Amino acid sequence: RDAPVQDEDVPSLTLASADNPAPTREVSAGERSGEALISRGAQWHRQCKGARAMKTVYTAVVLARGGREGSVSSDDGLLSSELRSPEAAGGTGGATNPEQLFAAAYAASFEATMRSIARLWSKPFEDLEVRALVSLNLTDDEKYVLSIELRGRVAGLPTAECYALMHAAHAVCPYSNATRENIDVKLVAESAAARDSA
Repeated sequence: RDAPVQDEDVPSLTLASADNPAPTREVSAGERSGEALISRGAQWHRQCKGARAMKTVYTAVVLARGGREGSVSSDDGLLSSELRSPEAAGGTGGATNPEQLFAAAYAASFEATMRSIARLWSKPFEDLEVRALVSLNLTDDEKYVLSIELRGRVAGLPTAECYALMHAAHAVCPYSNATRENIDVKLVAESAAARDSA
């Protein structure tokens, strides 16, 4: 089965596994098609860089009160939630937190972008999902920073082609554009078979 393909693996298309994080092997013919898509996605990424004129499509309005131990609500009433710091960070837990809300938004937008690109590239798939891991980190100089890992899974496509879709999506997803060169974002393409057997 295909092993996970990670961001740092792209130049040589080295494949990694959970048991051995840095093995190397010959790239199969099926994965070579994915390598071509990765190159295509990288080219798209370069073309999408730079400032552009823009028009507002939609503006979300959310009110926050009480900080991390407070609440958030949207002006249309569709979003209304208490906030609590997670137990892992020394809080009480029991409610959502800013990192979960950000992870949900990024994952949904990124997954939608991957679907659009798959259709554009005529890549049929059985199912597609993105899991976002948003971490709150404390640096040595006592500053809080975020880091993000996006794990993509596309049933019906080789893992290398899943990564190619992720790479292209990362060039155009609005959340990727917002975080680029500011927050560390790692892309990981997971094997559909590996997730199904987990």
